[in-house]
Amino acid sequence: MTARQNEKPVRLSRAIFPDEAARFFVGRTGEPYRPSNGTEGDVFENVWCSGCRRQTLPDGNGCLIQLRAWACDLGDENYPPEWIYGADGQPCCTAFSDKHAPRPVYHCKATGDLFGAPPTIKPRPNPADDATGGGA
Repeated sequence: MTARQNEKPVRLSRAIFPDEAARFFVGRTGEPYRPSNGTEGDVFENVWCSGCRRQTLPDGNGCLIQLRAWACDLGDENYPPEWIYGADGQPCCTAFSDKHAPRPVYHCKATGDLFGAPPTIKPRPNPADDATGGGA
């Protein structure tokens, strides 16, 4: 294993617009976002969809947000409400789940504790301590 494989993934900015351009969209916070062209759509999907746990899989399973965005017009009732402008003017996906983030640990409430708490280990007294008057 190389050192590079052991490194944590770098947290990248999810911004797709330069800050100067994003400031024009700050007033549209919460409004639906639709890429203006194919290149912008590719950038958005690369920044958001490729790093998401819900990413559409090759077998067609997974996230349907991309499919709905491609198939529906912005005003269509099926257009994904998850694609919006954020408070910073950058487009975002509210359903995003970072595939590099640790997953939460769930415990089934119907299953009891199978192993109990780990035992508390107390150090044994050292006979040498008694002979020397208490050790350290």
